[in-house]
Amino acid sequence: VNAVAPGFSPTPMTAGIFAVPAIRDLYLGEAIIEGRAVSADEVASAVAWLAGADCFATGEIIHLSGGAQLGRLPRLSELKQARS
Repeated sequence: VNAVAPGFSPTPMTAGIFAVPAIRDLYLGEAIIEGRAVSADEVASAVAWLAGADCFATGEIIHLSGGAQLGRLPRLSELKQARS
C-alpha cells in the first residue's frame, strides 16, 4: 500500500484558512520550504504516478507539503492572534 499525504491546498475544506490572510500565512509561511500550497494538479500527478505501471514504490508515503512536515503547525495562541 502506498499513500499520498498532501499539505494544505485550496479546497472547500480549507476555504476558512485561505480566506484569512494572517491565518493562511501561519500555515503557508516560513515553515513551508516551497512557500506555497500544493495544487490539486500536483496531488493528482503523484496519485497517477503511484497508480501507473512504471511505479516501483511499495509501502511509501509521499508527502506533498512543500516541507511542512519538517516544521510545526501554528499554535492556538498564534491562530487566536491572527483572527483578531
